[in-house]
Amino acid sequence: MREKIIISGAFMTRLPQDALAAIGAFDNLLVVVPPWQFVIVRTSTATRNSGKASFQKGLWQILASASG
Repeated sequence: MREKIIISGAFMTRLPQDALAAIGAFDNLLVVVPPWQFVIVRTSTATRNSGKASFQKGLWQILASASG
């Protein structure tokens, strides 16, 4: 699968503007926030119920509270 979708603009408005995020196949996730000196990497394999929604919701809630 070679698919490239680029969405410009912030999907998490409380993160610093130089934060980067990428979501790939099988719900792989990469978040880089240079001002906070942190990187989150989540790798997974294809499953029927990967838990994507609950993982990402919890992650964004934690990031939002940390940026508070």
